[in-house]
Amino acid sequence: MVKRILLTIAAVFAVQSAFPKYYYFSQDGYTFSNASAWVDSGPDDLYISSTSEVRHNLVLPTKVTHDGITHNIIEVGSGCFMTGYADGTLTIPEGYKLLSARAFRACAALTGTIKMPSTMQLLQEEVFFECTNIEHVEFNEGLKKIGHNAFNGCRNLKGTIKMPSTLTEISGRAFANTPLLEKAIFPASLKRITNEIFMNSGISEVVFPEGIEIIQDLVLGYCPNLKSVVFPSSLQWIGDYMFRGSKVESITIKPGVQKIGYYFVDNAEVGSSVTIPNTVTEYKTGFITYSTIHGNINLPNSFKTLKTYTITGCTVDGSINIPEGVEKLQADALSGVTVGGRITIPRTVTELPERAVVSAYGKPKSKLVTHSPYMEAKSFENCDIYAPQPFVQKFRDIVKYEYQKKVLPYGDVNNDDVTDIADLNILIDVVLGLEKASKYGDGVYVTDDKSVDIADINDVINSILGM
Repeated sequence: MVKRILLTIAAVFAVQSAFPKYYYFSQDGYTFSNASAWVDSGPDDLYISSTSEVRHNLVLPTKVTHDGITHNIIEVGSGCFMTGYADGTLTIPEGYKLLSARAFRACAALTGTIKMPSTMQLLQEEVFFECTNIEHVEFNEGLKKIGHNAFNGCRNLKGTIKMPSTLTEISGRAFANTPLLEKAIFPASLKRITNEIFMNSGISEVVFPEGIEIIQDLVLGYCPNLKSVVFPSSLQWIGDYMFRGSKVESITIKPGVQKIGYYFVDNAEVGSSVTIPNTVTEYKTGFITYSTIHGNINLPNSFKTLKTYTITGCTVDGSINIPEGVEKLQADALSGVTVGGRITIPRTVTELPERAVVSAYGKPKSKLVTHSPYMEAKSFENCDIYAPQPFVQKFRDIVKYEYQKKVLPYGDVNNDDVTDIADLNILIDVVLGLEKASKYGDGVYVTDDKSVDIADINDVINSILGM
């Protein structure tokens, strides 16, 4: 019996020793407790759960001795220094692995540079949210995750954010509302970039490397200083509202990108042409909307149907080019547009419903060049229509009661509206690839003869220039 009792007691002690000892004590104005399970930790590792006083030029403690045991401190707990319990500079020593949610939230008097040690693995949500006087942040290799709103509202954060190659997750609005931020470099290890990371920031340069597969919604929304933005070929999906309210010098989408979401460019300004590669096979209604494009919009032949409001409410300095291969325009596919160059409808288009193209009223009419013989009576509103000679009379019959429109053959040099450099470009296009333009009397007319040579181009140029 005694032996059985002794064995039972030994078993109880063995079970108790399998569980780590629970610590909770205060020392030097800090309260400490057992480290979390968010990162790797030993049985005697601790975190700072709270502080009882404001810490000036804080250097986080790395060790504490209690009841004869020396503990490593590896975490700052949730809300530990929130709302002003740390000011001046902040030093995070080697050994720290985790800054928990809201650890330094709204510490507006924190200043200078926040430098992460090489041991840091995880920054949880809102960790430096609205720390309005932080100026720089430096990440070291080893960091795996940056949480939601981590640096949102750090209005004096400036310079370059270089994210380490170990980073695998960055959550929404991590660097939103940072008007002085200049540049961000993402690592190839990051497969997904989540919503609104740089929304309403001053960022001018963003490096998206090959390897990134998904960029979600509004990542670059309301950014007024963007220069060149390049989307890598590894991307499968560009999310909604990518450039809403932004100003960007140029947008490059490399071939390989497959899907683009709603309102890709919306209430924005783009300083050059926007070209969508043929690898993009899916896009949403409301694609380029209420924006100014200082160049052309070049659509891909992978868009077999131009959906309603593909381009709407836009001013395009150049042309809207719809390539061979597009088959259908839905109603209001190009709605309320003002085009300085021309809108080109290819011969492959076999369906043009009413209001397929509507040029903005109250502004100069857009010049619409169609190679397709298909058109409803009200397919084009507030446009001057230029058509190959064989279709001119047919189109004139269709639109004869539409007094706001007129149908002209290519190169009708007797009409003042077409004697400009844009018409010269139209005619050269005709000669080089579509149909033959030849001079007859005072006009240039289009025939079905496709044999062309340099003499035809000279005829076109001479006619336009009045030589």
